[in-house]
This record gives sequence, structure tokens and C-alpha cells, in this order.
Amino acid sequence: MNNSKTISEIDHIIKDLTSMLRPEEEEQDIKIKNAVIVAHNAIEGFLNLFLINYYFGGKIPIDDAKSNHFYINILGELDFVKKLKMLEKTESVNQKEIKAFHRINDIRNDLAHYPHRVFKRKGKHLMYLGKHIFKDIEALELFRKDCFMILDRAREIFKSQKLN
Repeated sequence: MNNSKTISEIDHIIKDLTSMLRPEEEEQDIKIKNAVIVAHNAIEGFLNLFLINYYFGGKIPIDDAKSNHFYINILGELDFVKKLKMLEKTESVNQKEIKAFHRINDIRNDLAHYPHRVFKRKGKHLMYLGKHIFKDIEALELFRKDCFMILDRAREIFKSQKLN
């Protein structure tokens, strides 16, 4: 498993996040929602890679029955927060990083499970660190900054484990 390549791919996804945003465009909300969900999935992918590397040294084959069981019945059943707790128990992760993981997870859950129109109807807005996620480019920059902080930490973790 090539963790450097995977981290680079995640890095590229998050860099594209703000370059694709133009507040005046129609369907901007959909682009933002999709970008946040993709970035969240990439970060959850890091958590999955970490767990695979931690428990199997990165040597778990993709097509073998044992790995299928692990992917489906173990990783597939763990939610983002549980995976994060496993990371916290095995690696030194500071509170700033933990809060960033939780912020990213929270905004992703809001975007994935509560349609934007529900928030509009209730007179509320989807916020990221106090900034309107659909109207304020600063909210997206803050989201992007959190994502990069997590990616930098991922690089450190994989380097310290002497994995690819």
C-alpha cells in the first residue's frame, strides 16, 4: 500500500476545493456540498489506512477473505468518530487536531443528512467556525486549513511508522 501516493491524492482533492468555488455560479451549494463530502471521505480514508497499517503493517491484501472481512465487518462498521478514537489511543494527536477532525465530521454530517433547504426554512445557516459555508469563502478556507492540518499529521504518522 503506497501511503505517500494516497496522501498526495487526498492533498490534491482538498487543494481543488477552493479553486472550484465561484459564489455567483448556480448550483454552487451542490459543488460545496460535494467538495466537503469528498474531502471528508478522503480524511476517513486516512483513518482507514492508519488502522490497516497499525494492525497489519500495511500488508493486508485487498482480494483475500481475511481482508474482505476486515474491510466490511470491521472498518465498514466503525463510524468516523470511533476510528478517530482509535487513532487517539495509538498516536499522539493534539486537541487542535482532534477539534479539526470533529469540525470536518460535523459539517459533513450536516451537509450529507440535512438538506440546505431545511436550514433555510428554519432560518438557520450552515456554519463553519462561525462563517456561512455557502456564502463566505473564508469558511471554505478555514475548512481547507483544517484538512491540510490533518494531512500534515497523516504524513508525520506514516513517516514515523516507516511506512510508504
